[in-house]
Amino acid sequence: MKEANKKVAYLGDGTKETGEKIKAKLVEMGGINQYTFNYQLRDYYFINNNNIIDVQATLPEGYTEIILKESETEKPEINIAELLQGCEGITIGSVFGDVKFIEIDNSNHNQPIVIETDTRLRISLTNDGYWNKESKANGGEVLIYPSKENRDWSSWKKPVRFKKCELIFVSDKKKPDARHLFVAYFDCISKNNKILTINSGTWLYAWKYSDCPLPEFLETKGGRE
Repeated sequence: MKEANKKVAYLGDGTKETGEKIKAKLVEMGGINQYTFNYQLRDYYFINNNNIIDVQATLPEGYTEIILKESETEKPEINIAELLQGCEGITIGSVFGDVKFIEIDNSNHNQPIVIETDTRLRISLTNDGYWNKESKANGGEVLIYPSKENRDWSSWKKPVRFKKCELIFVSDKKKPDARHLFVAYFDCISKNNKILTINSGTWLYAWKYSDCPLPEFLETKGGRE
């Protein structure tokens, strides 16, 4: 017997992620999606007699409460090796402290991610950041993450790399207005990897020319070199 015939009601947790999973589950069960979830409430979502996805704050009469299983709500596995491709030399967080990402060693299919600790010890990890496949199978943990403060690879963005003499936007402000945004040619990065040296000046922030932080800047103000 299908769950829909058993009149089940899924309990939301107030998050958009779970709400989307519930919606997809109910559509899969035969419901017609004509409802936009209120992601702020822990409401019950179910298929009513007209096969429409419905919602209410209390368990509907005659329905059985269902909570999504852990396997249905867990985040998809992330291939960290793919994320790090092309980012050789950057510093990332790990259980060993800050480490340097060395390379993706394609000759080592089981453990291609190569990192180096501050003691120059090189360690090879699996595509998803485990010590080895056995560690993952036995409930081990991912050993590397974007930084000490951030352990969520899904939120990590690959660092932008500029080529010498590439035209870019620069500013001394993270969110600049038109008065503090300039066009320049990329020169080099200082040793601390934070301050950009461009056109004999120093800037804290830079963007690809195609990623202008003020979309209307070129149209209304124009860049200044």
